[in-house]
Amino acid sequence: MQSLGLLERELLVVMATYEFKCCGITQEITVSIREQLPKPKCQVCNGDMLRIYSTTPAIFKAKGFYSTDK
Repeated sequence: MQSLGLLERELLVVMATYEFKCCGITQEITVSIREQLPKPKCQVCNGDMLRIYSTTPAIFKAKGFYSTDK
């Protein structure tokens, strides 16, 4: 296997999306997982926004997940 060059390594940076909420305002921030978690301020009350935790749905599009699949 070939070693990756600088450009290829930079393209492999994984991004994460975080959701924050305060005063009825929801904000999404996308940052590299290598960066520190952001701490956004609310535009209404100037307080720290609370992070929203949610689940990511699993979508199976291939056969073979059940014993009845062929």
